[in-house]
Amino acid sequence: MPKKTAVKTTKSKSKPATAKKEVAKNPVKEKYSKTYTNMFQAYKAFWKRGFTEWAGTSSRSEYWWTQLVNFILLLMFYFFFLFVWHLNYYNLLFFIVLILFLLYVFATVIPVLSLSVRRLHDAGQSAWCLLLILASFIPMPVLGIVASIVLFVLMLLPTKKENNPYHKNNK
Repeated sequence: MPKKTAVKTTKSKSKPATAKKEVAKNPVKEKYSKTYTNMFQAYKAFWKRGFTEWAGTSSRSEYWWTQLVNFILLLMFYFFFLFVWHLNYYNLLFFIVLILFLLYVFATVIPVLSLSVRRLHDAGQSAWCLLLILASFIPMPVLGIVASIVLFVLMLLPTKKENNPYHKNNK
């Protein structure tokens, strides 16, 4: 009977297992149309970008999370005022909260306009569409309602990436 001979196999030398795989990285850090899954991150971005950044875009999540937080805060102020009004109890605390409410409203005017401009840019619309707000001051209430609905629909539009002059990637 013939003897079985052991055959040695040689492993081809390849990269060691510890070698890192190269990952293609985007050299331009994308700061436009960031989608937020957390309302607190979106609200933080609202205050961080609100006073200085009018160009660029804001995603739907950034816009609507911020609007939700603003609505909740204003609702809390409203219920506090109703509570104090119902008690017919006006004191220093009421006026302090009233002053804080007015400061908050005035402080958010510019960031809300900035966020609205960026949201319209993300949808591929011009910021001039915000002039529809002025239609609500026209004495005919139907025009104000229609203008508000049109502006609401424009804020709901999805991100337009192709042929959008406001996106950094299309320049």
